[in-house]
Amino acid sequence: MLDYLALICLLALCVGHYYLIRGCIAIKTEAGGLTSLMDAKMSDTNNLLNEVAELLDEFVGASPSSAPVAQTGHPLASLLSTFLNNKTTMPPDHGTEEERTVRTEIEHAETTTNSEETESWERSSELFGA
Repeated sequence: MLDYLALICLLALCVGHYYLIRGCIAIKTEAGGLTSLMDAKMSDTNNLLNEVAELLDEFVGASPSSAPVAQTGHPLASLLSTFLNNKTTMPPDHGTEEERTVRTEIEHAETTTNSEETESWERSSELFGA
């Protein structure tokens, strides 16, 4: 009984595969006429997106005051950086002299540790004859 069920399923898969291949061949023949339509739609979409980008640039770039504003970069970039960096203020004592001396002490400790490791390596290589 199970053999007959497996045979029916295999036969259904073969028939389905035939129709799938036939459909793919039909798509391939129809795709030649659709490429020009797709190119036209893509260019229309590109033009629409360019217009939206220009409108957004004009909207963001317009200043409400009559006085000219000195800007060093793109107005959208400065607007985004203002909103993203408003919560990350630097403390007034950031990068003080203490920090530099601590960093120098850490670097000095690292170099002395490296020289001690080099000496112990040389001693071990002398012992083992390497």
